[in-house]
Amino acid sequence: MAKRKRTRLLIDGDHIVFAAAAAVEEVIDWPEPHDISTVWADRAAACEAVEKYVERMVEEFDADEVLFAVSNSSTTFRHDIYPDYKGNRPASGRPIILRWLRRWAVENMDGKAIENLEADDVIGISATHPKWKKWRQVIITEDKDLQTIPGEVFFPKSDELLKVSPDEAELHFYCQALAGDVVDNFPGCPGIGMQGAQELLGGEEPVGIEPYEHTFKRGPRKGKTETRWKKTPMDTYWDAIVSHYERNDLTEEDAILQARLAYILQFENYDFKKGEVKLWEPT
Repeated sequence: MAKRKRTRLLIDGDHIVFAAAAAVEEVIDWPEPHDISTVWADRAAACEAVEKYVERMVEEFDADEVLFAVSNSSTTFRHDIYPDYKGNRPASGRPIILRWLRRWAVENMDGKAIENLEADDVIGISATHPKWKKWRQVIITEDKDLQTIPGEVFFPKSDELLKVSPDEAELHFYCQALAGDVVDNFPGCPGIGMQGAQELLGGEEPVGIEPYEHTFKRGPRKGKTETRWKKTPMDTYWDAIVSHYERNDLTEEDAILQARLAYILQFENYDFKKGEVKLWEPT
């Protein structure tokens, strides 16, 4: 009988603490003559909701260890390179105990937060850390972006467990770099959504676009030329992506910026001694 692999859960805690904090929030409208409303939240109930969620996941996967990842703050290295990152999310919509509950989770739920990083990055770094390569690791999330990390990803709401290969993770990242992300407020390449990106990059060869000169053979513009564009197979994902950005009068540097916003950090992208991010570079 094969020896059972020890199992470690990497839980995307941002979704959990937000939902728990929002669920216990209540508005009180005070009677006259006060003419005021106040908001209060039951901290104990929020903590209990988080604990029960983690217990349910541990039981479902018979887990030996848990990493409960949360974002350190509302701003990260992505805001440093692109100030509009997640700029479509109003601060006024955050539950009043959200920051407190994040701190509580770090202190009480085997939580982990790293300065200037999002929970996704904490998970990506840990999931690819050599220390854990002999363990079965399962990412627990509702964020499709974590499919850029190879391994097992479980989506509790849909009860879907995916096994993401390294090639599938790479493709998902490059599609994100081309399509951008409306939820996180970075645009990607104009006119290309996720479905279009998957069609362009997901075939046997990635499809880019290249210019050619078209000469009119008839009509009032006969003999004149103009630049047109045609789809063409390319050697690499990156060559194809850059060609689409250039078609829209953008540069490779613009494409690199969007890719850096889409890229979830892995072990090699973070210097623990210096506390510094190594930004993604095309290879």
